[in-house]
Amino acid sequence: MKIGELSKLTGFPVTTIRFFEEKKLITPVNRSLSGQRIYDEKSVERLQFIKAARNSGMHLSCISRIIDYENKKITDNDDLEKRIESILYECEVRKQQMQLLEKKLNDVLCNIRKDRKQSNSLNRIYKAFSKDK
Repeated sequence: MKIGELSKLTGFPVTTIRFFEEKKLITPVNRSLSGQRIYDEKSVERLQFIKAARNSGMHLSCISRIIDYENKKITDNDDLEKRIESILYECEVRKQQMQLLEKKLNDVLCNIRKDRKQSNSLNRIYKAFSKDK
């Protein structure tokens, strides 16, 4: 797929994809005869990882180290291991917070719907009572 299609699939602007390419976070698998970059499904997955990592607050330098490790470009990974453990702990804390938030919002939504149902019932009773007079 060409860079424009990759952009549409991932939500990253073409300029950002080119920036990631300059930073060696992503590489095209090939180039067309006219010199256009060609990407594959792995490129989509890589950009989805980068997006999720950035959205969770991870720095590009950390993302780059993870990608370098996956590409076997680094062997000294003790600090990377500690950083990933820290990120996983942060993910767990956020997940628990999101679960609490989800429960609270569901409770409030349930109460809103219950109140609306009660209010509608009371309005019907009131209208019915008003017609009798």
